[in-house]
Amino acid sequence: TGYCKGYGGALHITDVSLGILGMNGIVGAAHLFAAGAAYGIRVKGTDQVAVSFGGDGSLQNSFFTSAANAAAAWKLPWIGVIENNGYQIWVKAQDVHGLIDLARRADGFGIEGRVVDGNDVLAVYEAAKYAVDKARAGGGPTVIECKTYRWYDHYGVGGAKIGVDGAFGLGYRSDRELRDWMAKDPIRRFRQFLISEGVLTAEQAEQLVAQVAQQVDQAAAAAQAAPPPKPEDGLLNVFAEGAVPLRNL
Repeated sequence: TGYCKGYGGALHITDVSLGILGMNGIVGAAHLFAAGAAYGIRVKGTDQVAVSFGGDGSLQNSFFTSAANAAAAWKLPWIGVIENNGYQIWVKAQDVHGLIDLARRADGFGIEGRVVDGNDVLAVYEAAKYAVDKARAGGGPTVIECKTYRWYDHYGVGGAKIGVDGAFGLGYRSDRELRDWMAKDPIRRFRQFLISEGVLTAEQAEQLVAQVAQQVDQAAAAAQAAPPPKPEDGLLNVFAEGAVPLRNL
């Protein structure tokens, strides 16, 4: 009864009305999806822009290569965002990449690559705005590498409390490394910036945090209270006819 009526689980959430063409469980495939969407945008002649997101590990297969090559050749309005959090599951990115700045991968395709502090809200905004404006003006694709960090384990929180602690005690990284990155929390940094600039007071910031927490709690409660799909509905939306034809049962 959710976005996709129970089909595909959490890895394939889609909402075309919001421009979300579908999350993907295959690492890196989002880049290829977005390049295809960007080609469609070019054909339709709209000012839309296709944006794909992937971790540092998403550069390790042919999907990114194919997407970047096509986007460069046809100057597609595609933006490939690389969330470099330093780890591919449990493997350090530095152990499998020959580059410090992964955005340099874009150079080989003739695509502009930008490296930003992924924990700096304004830096990410400026890079994104630049890439969007450029794409809409016919300037072609951009790759943006956002250097950030993963507080928790690849699978779940590892016993940590969300928003309070990171996942400490993991064998593939040090607790000191985690603490250093937690001190760069982008939300706390931006909050402090807004307060220091007089945009918000500390009290207003607390109110915003409370409002967002309430919205998240309400959304989670609504999802938990939603009825599960009917088993027989699993036969729907499989074939063009809308249901599984009797000849296939």
